[in-house]
Amino acid sequence: MPFFINTGMFDGAKSKILPMLDPEKTSESIIRAIEKERKMLAMPLPYWFIRFSQGILPLSVFDWVMRDVLGIYDTMKEFKGRG
Repeated sequence: MPFFINTGMFDGAKSKILPMLDPEKTSESIIRAIEKERKMLAMPLPYWFIRFSQGILPLSVFDWVMRDVLGIYDTMKEFKGRG
């Protein structure tokens, strides 16, 4: 579960709290996880908080935190993608 990777596919996407991932480092981490037969890989590390919160918080609280506190739902407002 990588977050946005710094490629043309995510052009314009922005996050206040999570950095864009480097394509080479991300692909290396994914390959290592596959080789180690890991069940899950979330990148970067703070992304684990989002996945964990999604599982334990009531939906209304999770939405409030993601939308109003962390601004996650606004990350694609300036999204262009490959054009």
